[in-house]
Amino acid sequence: MMKFCTISLLVLAIAVPLSAQHGQSGFSLNGVTLSTPAEVSAGRDDNFLVQRATVSEQLLISSLGAGVLPGAPNIRPKPLSDTVYILKPPTIAYVADSKRRELDFNYQPEFELYQSNHDQNSWNNNADVSFTQLLSRRWSAFLGDAYRSSRDPSRTLQNPLLLLPRSQYRENSFRAALNFEQSQRTSYSVRYDNTRMAFGEYDALQRSVLDNISSGISLMYSRMLARSHRIRVTYSVFNAQPWNHSRVGDNHVSSDFVAFTHPAQSVVGEYRFTLNPKTVFEFSGGGIKTTLGTDATFSAFGDRRVGDAVWVGGGFSRGLTFFSTGSASLPSGLATTSFYDVTTFRIKGQPAQKIGIQGNVTIARSAYGTVVNGNDTVMGRSRIDYRLNPHTIAFLSFEVYNQNQNAFVQTPLSRTRLFIGLDYSFADASVQRTSRLNRDAQNVALTEQGRLRTKPDQE
Repeated sequence: MMKFCTISLLVLAIAVPLSAQHGQSGFSLNGVTLSTPAEVSAGRDDNFLVQRATVSEQLLISSLGAGVLPGAPNIRPKPLSDTVYILKPPTIAYVADSKRRELDFNYQPEFELYQSNHDQNSWNNNADVSFTQLLSRRWSAFLGDAYRSSRDPSRTLQNPLLLLPRSQYRENSFRAALNFEQSQRTSYSVRYDNTRMAFGEYDALQRSVLDNISSGISLMYSRMLARSHRIRVTYSVFNAQPWNHSRVGDNHVSSDFVAFTHPAQSVVGEYRFTLNPKTVFEFSGGGIKTTLGTDATFSAFGDRRVGDAVWVGGGFSRGLTFFSTGSASLPSGLATTSFYDVTTFRIKGQPAQKIGIQGNVTIARSAYGTVVNGNDTVMGRSRIDYRLNPHTIAFLSFEVYNQNQNAFVQTPLSRTRLFIGLDYSFADASVQRTSRLNRDAQNVALTEQGRLRTKPDQE
């Protein structure tokens, strides 16, 4: 996790001569601003998984003979239910830029308080820093680093293959890119990604490989064929491996993912077109070659605007685990030899001036593989917002996580979360409308003219 601090110091050192020339948002001082509302909510979390057995207890139970083991205590994660209070302060943002460079920094904490299970109280973090340098009229360079930590990896990752018990999750993602704009329609990019993920505590039983490192280099070509037609081709060489931590007296055996004995390669082509102002489609296809062989990947997505400001869409995809770093096509290290089929439904927009809605349902099934077998998952999130006044939004949210089995924790999951809360903006109405940093109106616009009519982002 030191990389986040390293890149932060490096970028800040480069940017010292810069001045904060952007318009400020909210209560600001020398470029520091509060870019999102503060949020407070309370609700019920039913059947979340918690591992109560210690490592010593797990070792003891596992060492018992086959004849005694059926009568031994259950050491699997247990489902618990509780009332939860969540406080999210505003996002602290800092921007300093000039004509040729820009520095961005964002940080938002989240505090979870459990009414009965006080050991589950947590301080979660989400921070990112990025630096962009315009080298010439056509060339630009980018450096970025993002760090997040959470005691609830299922809610944080939104990954059907990783519906894990509550435990400390940490992730650090570093990215560097060099971009060349050949013309207004054609661009080329070279990108490097490195992601490190750590789940929970060290598992002395070595039954699962959760902590992992993914890295790779990608070459991307993008071309606007017409005003409403875009193609993109990405070639990646990448690797994923367990993160074998070193500890004093550690007897942990270093291991490797079978599919990544040698670096993997992938080629993905994407085609996106706008049929009309209300309809957008995107298709992609390609192949991934790992040590175990070559397999095809494909996806198809579409979105349709219903009425003035509500987008409804979805699609289907098959791929190698879930790509954790966007269009660079780098997979997470978990279940690296398993392919999945995923069907997605989504909706977002404003059916009325003061009302915002958003929802997402994901149905996933493991197609084949050696780590995760027979996983059937349904995961959904929904939220309804109502703007009480220019500063305050009331909301109701509902989440569901269902999985028949999970090879990493050997426990099925049927979890629901129902919360009600308030968002409060510290920025005045003029700043909300004019500052590009401010995201207070991202769910419910301030006026009828500002209702969400933009096309969905399918990057």
